[in-house]
Parts: sequence; structure tokens; C-alpha cells
Amino acid sequence: MEVENPNLIKPKFSVIVLVFHRTPELVQMARDCVASVKRSSKDYELIIVDNGSTEQYPWDEECDTYIRFNKNMGISHGWNTGLRVSRGKYKVLLGDDTLVRTGGLEAMQEAMDMPNAGMVNPHVENLPPGVGIVEDYKWPSGSCFMLTQKVIDRVGYFDQDTYFPCNFEDVDYWARLLRAGFKIYKNHSMTIQHKEGQTVHSADLSSHYNRLREAFKKKHGFNAEFVFMGSQPFPF
Repeated sequence: MEVENPNLIKPKFSVIVLVFHRTPELVQMARDCVASVKRSSKDYELIIVDNGSTEQYPWDEECDTYIRFNKNMGISHGWNTGLRVSRGKYKVLLGDDTLVRTGGLEAMQEAMDMPNAGMVNPHVENLPPGVGIVEDYKWPSGSCFMLTQKVIDRVGYFDQDTYFPCNFEDVDYWARLLRAGFKIYKNHSMTIQHKEGQTVHSADLSSHYNRLREAFKKKHGFNAEFVFMGSQPFPF
């Protein structure tokens, strides 16, 4: 049985970036994302999980931990793999189509330390602005969010059996967080840029949307779009 060295210094943050590259442009997009992480903070580890990219890049030279699958295993499986090897107290799941600003991880931590926080989002550029740290349940973003191991121990990992290859795996987790009694916060003092449409909204992946929306409804008993967009109340 392998025992972790108790004297090993753990990073405060674990940043997990999942990549699935089919073109050089997507590789460059991820390189920009990684560069923004390196500028944003010092006390972190960077974990890159490659979901079977056909466009190759030496990511092992850019991060602390690199894991590559031979085929696309889906977002949930990729996120879970990164989370299971992560060592930081605060775990950030970051889309490779995002850019983080300096101090962004610390701003998310500030919100994660709020009472009964289960997940934290930053403000996303071009979405309605706000002030400070607030509870926010209107379609929380899966492009950049923070969890802790305490939350994972209570809620579990992402559902990699139901939601393949992508779509609704994040919303499923928000529903499970809320059922477990956690709160979702957003810190408007930190804004990220999200190049939406570059990953899960590409034509080869978005075709699964309707099927997985129905899978969510069957599992949870409500329409995620109506509830998380605010047109219907939460059923719990």
C-alpha cells in the first residue's frame, strides 16, 4: 500500500485543464489558457488531461502532471481523472478556452471559504456584472469553477456513465450539490474570458445535447434549462 509522505508540501491550488485538440488553432487556444494560469498565481500545480487529441503537442513540458488517453473518454471521465491525482486543497476545473487573470485563483478561494460553499464561479466576461461575492444559481458555468476535496467526499465525482461525451455533466453536479445542502457562489471581483463555442459547442460534440438533456431530466425529475435559467423554482 502506497502511503503519501506527510512532509510533502502540497500546493494550495490544483488547476485541471482538459484538452481535446483536433486542429492547431485549438492547441494554440489551450497554450494561451495555460500561459494565463502561469501568470495568475504561484502556489499551484497544473494538471493537463488529454482526451485523445489528434493534434499533438508536448504538454508534458508545460505542466506538473500530464495524463493522455488514446481516445475521447468524455469530459466527466477527464475531470475525474484530474481530480483524483490532484493534491491542492482548492481544485479548479478550467476549460482550455478560457483565460484567467492575475489573482483569479485567490479570488475564487475567497468565495470558496464562504459558509457552506460547494462550488464557486468567477464572473464571465460579457455576462451581466455584479458586485463582490454572491450566491448565484442561474446557470452556473462549467468553464471555470472551484471545488474542494470536502465537497467531493460528500457529493462524489462527476457522472461519467450518463453524460458522454459532454453536456450536462456540470449541471448534474450542481443539482447534486444543492441536494446535498451546499451553496453556489460567484465572485464578481474576478473575471475570466471564455471563448465559448470552441470546445463542447463544436459540431462534432454538440449533437449529443438533446439526448443528454433528456438523460438529466430522467435522472433528476426536472428540466435543467427551465430551473437553472430561473423560469421555474428549484424542486428541492
